[in-house]
Amino acid sequence: MSMLRTHSKLIMQRLIIKNFGPIKDLDMEIKDFMVFIGPQASGKSTIAKAVYFFKSLKENVLEFFMEVIENQLVDINPFWGFLDNINEKLFKYWGVNSNYKEIFLKFYYSDNIFISLEKNKLTHSEKFIKEFNLIYELIKKHIYKQRNRTPLAETQAEKVGFETKKKLFINKIGQRVNQLFNDEKEVVFIPAVRTFATILSPHIGKSNFLDNADYLMTEFMQEINSIKSSFNKSLEQLAEEKFLLTKEKNNEITELAQKLIRNILRGDYTYDNTNGERLRINENEYLPLNYVSSGQQESLWILLLIYLKILYKKNIFLVIEEPEAHLFPEAQKNIMELVALLFNTTDSQVMITTHSPYILSSVNNLLYAGKLGKTKNEKVNALINSKLWIDVDRTDAMYVHRPGTPPESIMDREQAMIKAERIDSASDIINAEFDKLMDIEFE
Repeated sequence: MSMLRTHSKLIMQRLIIKNFGPIKDLDMEIKDFMVFIGPQASGKSTIAKAVYFFKSLKENVLEFFMEVIENQLVDINPFWGFLDNINEKLFKYWGVNSNYKEIFLKFYYSDNIFISLEKNKLTHSEKFIKEFNLIYELIKKHIYKQRNRTPLAETQAEKVGFETKKKLFINKIGQRVNQLFNDEKEVVFIPAVRTFATILSPHIGKSNFLDNADYLMTEFMQEINSIKSSFNKSLEQLAEEKFLLTKEKNNEITELAQKLIRNILRGDYTYDNTNGERLRINENEYLPLNYVSSGQQESLWILLLIYLKILYKKNIFLVIEEPEAHLFPEAQKNIMELVALLFNTTDSQVMITTHSPYILSSVNNLLYAGKLGKTKNEKVNALINSKLWIDVDRTDAMYVHRPGTPPESIMDREQAMIKAERIDSASDIINAEFDKLMDIEFE
């Protein structure tokens, strides 16, 4: 584990929101495993997207610096260019920009590094811009060295040496950007309404297809398009291919992931240029994706994306909106176990929005297993694999009320569980109504 990743657990990231959409007042520490529940249009997705937005800025900074290196841009004010990128990204995400005076958004990457949108102005901590400019100065020195080269006078060995040094330098810049944001995680957002993405993914490459699509949906569909060709092989073949490349085996983990995926998907996704995307139902029967169930369509790319991240041990920040969509309760349990497997085996962060009491109950079982496993490891592990246990100290569950009421934590930390009365409040209402009907019947 890298020093940055070890250190990152000691750094509290924090989000503050005021008067943004349905969220009127929020001040929230970012835990490693977070679940949000609440009525529709209460602001669950607003919070998740805001965290994702700020954490994804790291990738924008890195892309910006790579452009500076590639085009040798030494005569610009780099920070103003970055602020313009933030404004553009705000508009793409929510259709707003810094001209919206009532919005207040602030994200702390650590105690002394933050970016905020406040009083019609994008601001940042002094530490942030200091570190940003130090990276830019390193890049300027690198560019000036490039300009002073005389490639025609170099030997082949010197040319190869220069290219090697350039790759090492770019890697160094990537590490410095990770340090600036106190985070080395890739960011992945899996939006709701995934059936749309699954069925229409063959058309992604066509001209103007994504021009009017939601920005996060566009990102998601592009991610699908970039990895689906990997699945001209089975899950087992992908694991074997990875072993041949890295000589690393993690059979127990990959086999558990494969089992959970098949429990949910009830088939095997396959892709090839001749037949396109299909689901193999049994040894000799295949169905095109537009003929499989809505639950299979909704869950497909959650499962396959997570499998690749587990297989290649990718340390990510993952947001999933409504993982329960169109799934039977048992499959909802399995999908949360797969998410927990990713969380535990790759040191990733996870953020989930949901309406499902089954999702919360499944998380609760894994939290409780984590608590009991500290003293009764063998017995608990025989019931629930220890690689699925969730550490309550790294977890929070939030109930997001209707607008006007601040979101609240619904964790019972003493019991290491989500508060039972919040898991399915609708059942209490339904049962109370049923009791009143019974009273009427027997008056």
